[in-house]
Amino acid sequence: MSGAGELGNVLSLNRRQEEITEAYYDTEARLTALKTQEERLLAIMEKAETLDDIIRLEDALSDVRYQIESLSGTMRRYDNLVEMATVEVSLREVESTTSVSGTPRTLGERIGQQFSESLRGLGRFCEGVLVFLIGNLPVLLVIAAVAVGGALVGRKLWRRKREQSKAE
Repeated sequence: MSGAGELGNVLSLNRRQEEITEAYYDTEARLTALKTQEERLLAIMEKAETLDDIIRLEDALSDVRYQIESLSGTMRRYDNLVEMATVEVSLREVESTTSVSGTPRTLGERIGQQFSESLRGLGRFCEGVLVFLIGNLPVLLVIAAVAVGGALVGRKLWRRKREQSKAE
């Protein structure tokens, strides 16, 4: 990021960072508490005597295990965030540089500026036409060959028709 200005003109540079330390420790504490709760539920389940108690304890244990899995996934995501950084680079080419010289005040300055802009626009137009013609040259050659062939065939047909009408 510090060397970006050496490669070209930096128009915009944004940095964003996210502090996850507090959320990490909160999640770690909740995970520890849930694991303790799981151990207690398992200990109580060993002493349970009725089927109804066992079913209720299994439901509670299932809920605690779901929360443990969810928080464990969150902890893995936090660990990955700590190990990695994401860098996004967006580049745009500047077609032409312009000097900032205030707005023209006199009529002559305004005419000169408009004339320069017209010439630049005409140059860009001619450049675009040249790129189009050269880029599409193979297609244009095929179209020209078909047109010339069609014109020759049409001319022969027209001559034959004219000769037939003279013969009659």
